[in-house]
Amino acid sequence: MLVEVDALEVQVIVDNEADPMSTYTNAGVEVSGRMADVAMGSAIATDRGEAREMRMEDICCGAHGLSLLVTATKGGVKHSMLFDTAPTERAWEQNVRSLAADIAKIELIQLSHWHRDHSGGMLQAIRMIEEAKAEKGISRELVVDLHPARPDYRGFMVPTGPVSMEADPTFEEIEGLGAKISKHAETHTVLDDMFLVSGEIPRVTPYEVGLRRGIRFDKSKGVWGSDEMIADERFLMCNVKGTMSTMIEVQILIVR
Repeated sequence: MLVEVDALEVQVIVDNEADPMSTYTNAGVEVSGRMADVAMGSAIATDRGEAREMRMEDICCGAHGLSLLVTATKGGVKHSMLFDTAPTERAWEQNVRSLAADIAKIELIQLSHWHRDHSGGMLQAIRMIEEAKAEKGISRELVVDLHPARPDYRGFMVPTGPVSMEADPTFEEIEGLGAKISKHAETHTVLDDMFLVSGEIPRVTPYEVGLRRGIRFDKSKGVWGSDEMIADERFLMCNVKGTMSTMIEVQILIVR
């Protein structure tokens, strides 16, 4: 069911690193939210006579996690979705504002897997997307595509015992902000079949050893159990016209 798209654009909102200084030789890569942009300055009144001032807060920040704004084009039709929402609301909001990202066009949010470094900015992302849509008079419903097996808590086992991560946003919190939840454990297509969201990824090669010492808390039993395989992880795929292979995958598949 996955259709061939004419073009694909990926705008990095949050990644593990930020390099505000380097230039890039790949003509397909456009860099914003970097030192060159900040050097242009923000319009601000000062006591120095300058019309603009260089503001460090306008530089994008790196954070442990991921958030990508992905737009596919076929003919005259464009669809945009957000893949993951970064580790914190603050990081996601800062980079969206620094990049002046057009988040009003986001129709769907896909969470790759339940881990706070990918879901932490979810609620703020929904708030800001809904605000941006309202400003532009867009009434389209925002869908959040999630694996149904949300853990109570995830964490890591260390020699001194379990270390818990913060809980992921709940289904109730997400729906409370006006988004529609779509739960999927199986492969499916979205947005006019321009994107494919995988089902659970089978671990079939020797290097797929999972997340060592990963654990999961079960509230009903009050115990931590092993959770190294992160079975709910799902990738995003597009079929782009003219690529070397039939399919290209958007995102490094195992990002933890």
